[in-house]
Amino acid sequence: MPDNDAQGEEHARTVANSLLGVAASVKLVRLPDRPDKGDVSDWLSAGGTKEQLLALVEKAEILNSVSSTSTNRQNMESEFTLIPLDQLWDEADDEATYVWENTLPVGGFSICSAKPKVGKSTFARNLAVAVTRGEEFFDRSTTAGKVIYLALEEKLSEVKGHFRRLGVDGKDILIHKGTLPKNPLDALERAIKKSQASLVIIDPLSRFVRVNDFNSYGEVSRVLEPVIDLARRSGAHILGLHHNGKAEREGADSLLGSTAFHGAVDTLIIMRRKDNNRYLYSDQRYGENLPETVARLDLSTGKLTPDGDLLTHQVDGLKPKILETLGNETLNQAQIKERVVGNANLISRALRELIDEGAIARTGKGVRSDPFLYTTATKNPILDFTPKENRESENYQPNNDEADWQEVVNF
Repeated sequence: MPDNDAQGEEHARTVANSLLGVAASVKLVRLPDRPDKGDVSDWLSAGGTKEQLLALVEKAEILNSVSSTSTNRQNMESEFTLIPLDQLWDEADDEATYVWENTLPVGGFSICSAKPKVGKSTFARNLAVAVTRGEEFFDRSTTAGKVIYLALEEKLSEVKGHFRRLGVDGKDILIHKGTLPKNPLDALERAIKKSQASLVIIDPLSRFVRVNDFNSYGEVSRVLEPVIDLARRSGAHILGLHHNGKAEREGADSLLGSTAFHGAVDTLIIMRRKDNNRYLYSDQRYGENLPETVARLDLSTGKLTPDGDLLTHQVDGLKPKILETLGNETLNQAQIKERVVGNANLISRALRELIDEGAIARTGKGVRSDPFLYTTATKNPILDFTPKENRESENYQPNNDEADWQEVVNF
């Protein structure tokens, strides 16, 4: 008895298929007059009786086969396919191929997760443009191909406006508009086959796979399984955009809901905001983890570009604070760390780099009786320690730029 929604129907068909040839008989019984997502409990609560149920079962046809759906088109068999290990030695290993080099594997499933307004939609649309052009993205190559973009939350005008600013002609980016089809997985499979898309972006994932309880490992696994099967079967990479939880957690623990989200993916991309920097990194099942990389947004074009690693930006951001704190004084490291707000290890690193750059001078032996003392090497220290080549870049924006990305696109 399927729940009254696409996922419930998918699950019931999968179970029915697995029972063919095993059970004495199999029937699919669809109960009438239920709300969206309603199950047998809702039907009973609405006045359904045992007699009515038995009558519905009696009328339902015994199944000899179950029409294919996106979860069971894999020719499910009643036997395992067992291959002796010595035969596997002779089989060629699958060569890893990627839509985005070492990041998004062909036929894979990934999630890009961030808190609201951090920029995951902007990231996804920039990735889409790079893939259609076969251009490098965040210092990693892409394989040229068509992209399906399911814009399920934002206004179409916002999506269209951002792509226009990115300067793409759009013939290889296919945008879904309107409500979801009744069976979105089947519809998406047909769309992938028709377009031969290599990348599908679902924005956001929660609008595509309906989950009653995001914290239920079993439920999350159940709704993601057919999406993963579709990716494997079609060869398209499916990237879902998802939210982080309210708590400030690191890595996979930051995702909203069950750990099943992380367990299901080939790639987890996390975007965060820190010290006026937006940055991203990845956790890979295959390929190579993308290090914490600062993302810069050109406010006029909406283009996202890498701007070095986060650690370098954090250290560079501390340098002017240290110089300002020193002024014309001579201070030891403990006094500097007491006055400068920031991570102690990063402050130590910033001090070492300032010495190497000749901006401050250090005296003393670094022992208890003769500690290191720091003074500015000039009475007019340069407070902007952004590398010169970055400052002269047309896309450069200072770290203290408070311009919100919402000026470019509504997240």
